[in-house]
Amino acid sequence: MTNDQPYQVLARKYRPQTFADLFGHEALVQTLSNAIASHQIAHAFLLTGIRGVGKTTTARILARAFNCVGSDGQGSETINPCGVCEPCVSILQGSHMDVMEMDAASRTGVDDIREIIDSIPYKPTSARYKVYIIDEVHMLSKNAFNALLKTLEEPPEHVKFIMATTEVRKVPVTVLSRCQRFDLKRLSMDALVTLLKTICTKENIAADDEALTLIAKTAEGSARDAVSLLDQARSMSGEAVTVPGLQAMLGLADRGKLYDLLEALVRGEIADALTLFDALLMDGGDPILVFQDILEVIHTLTQAHIQKTPHAYLPEAEAARVRDLASTLRPDILGRLWQVILKGLQEMRTAPMPEQAAEMVLVRAAHLADIPTPLELLSLKPVAEPYAGSGMGGALPKSPPSLISEPVSIQPVSEGDLDVNTFEDITKLFYVRKEMLLHHQLMKNVCFVNLHEETLTLRLLDDAPKGLGTELSKRLTAWLGKPWQVVIVDEGGGPTLEAQLGDLKTKLREESQTHPLVQSVLQTFPGAEITNVTPLENQDQAA
Repeated sequence: MTNDQPYQVLARKYRPQTFADLFGHEALVQTLSNAIASHQIAHAFLLTGIRGVGKTTTARILARAFNCVGSDGQGSETINPCGVCEPCVSILQGSHMDVMEMDAASRTGVDDIREIIDSIPYKPTSARYKVYIIDEVHMLSKNAFNALLKTLEEPPEHVKFIMATTEVRKVPVTVLSRCQRFDLKRLSMDALVTLLKTICTKENIAADDEALTLIAKTAEGSARDAVSLLDQARSMSGEAVTVPGLQAMLGLADRGKLYDLLEALVRGEIADALTLFDALLMDGGDPILVFQDILEVIHTLTQAHIQKTPHAYLPEAEAARVRDLASTLRPDILGRLWQVILKGLQEMRTAPMPEQAAEMVLVRAAHLADIPTPLELLSLKPVAEPYAGSGMGGALPKSPPSLISEPVSIQPVSEGDLDVNTFEDITKLFYVRKEMLLHHQLMKNVCFVNLHEETLTLRLLDDAPKGLGTELSKRLTAWLGKPWQVVIVDEGGGPTLEAQLGDLKTKLREESQTHPLVQSVLQTFPGAEITNVTPLENQDQAA
């Protein structure tokens, strides 16, 4: 027995006909239900979201909900259109004269909008409302939007506008402010898998859970994409929809080999990594898609560190692999691999030979095993020989002696410590008391000559302000409870504290260049140089 009915793709066959059929948009349905039940229906709606989440479908259901008269012809607006009355049937078939659909992607001009505007004053021929559905509304020209504004703000009572867009940011704010906006979210993995299982049951399609999960994951939240992929997979397989068949159809890499490739990169086994990559390509994988899959695996492992459990949608075999790798690979190692692979993916997109570019990126990523991470450089784990067999998780040179033999000469002290025995103590006191301008002058423009009891003798440089000695004397007397005298002389004294500190840092920089740890860093990162040295007070701080 032959079927004379023409074949209808699954995406059209299972397109939702009522709000009850919409997956994952409960908040939208509830809001519209309340509005229709209270007869408080907006005159303009804007539906936003990615492709395939149900924007145009929702618009058509709304058009039927506004115009449904029920099976007895006496009904009013309803959230559950009957589907059997004349308005419901004709709107569903796309033949109702009072429901107009316009594709703004192909009709972008102001003349196209004027056709709508000119027809608005006329009442509907048979429906309750005239409904104008404008798809991809963001494609309208600036003049077209301007022509539509006034009508959107004050349309006749018998007119409803329903607009849909995937690029809501391109819609002028003047249009947004005149519409009731609904954001249709991406469908969750669970919702997509449930939808696919329902269709498989009705169509007698054999598909295991892992295959449906892979389809849902590839669809990235789009119901239409998920159903279309299921339709394509059924046609390709002829029998059961399986993961290997889907991987071949989509050009996706084998998940097990992806994890093997990642482990080879981490261990620095370049030959094994290239062999696994070639095997993935021979299985039908696209080089760019393989790299995207590697990034996804790295992201999954990083999330396993944060969440402590792999994603629930992962098959058990893959989830076990994720747990094992996440327990051995640190987030900093994964982050470094992410940067190299991501940069390599960008290079591959512009390379004349993507496969060769991919192999060079893998070689670069595998060499990371020989380079200690910044965390490892700072950990100072002792070994007999620097980086010997360290790999990505290796140890570092023995902890060296302190880089300095004395603390920095100028450090702030606690406010309660007001003893002043040296010129450095006085300078610290001004720092503690937050007299930063005077502290700056003491550091940069003053040469210390002598300190005897409560008399401080200084020589001022040319940049020192007039009256500096008086200001210093006044504050020292107030803070220390004794009369202090600041004597200014024209000669004598050593270099300024700032100059002394500069000399100290220069000396430390020179000494640090001979330090084993610093030499290891400079050798590991060619071109690196020491730009600053911060003295620390003890070995614990240095470690």
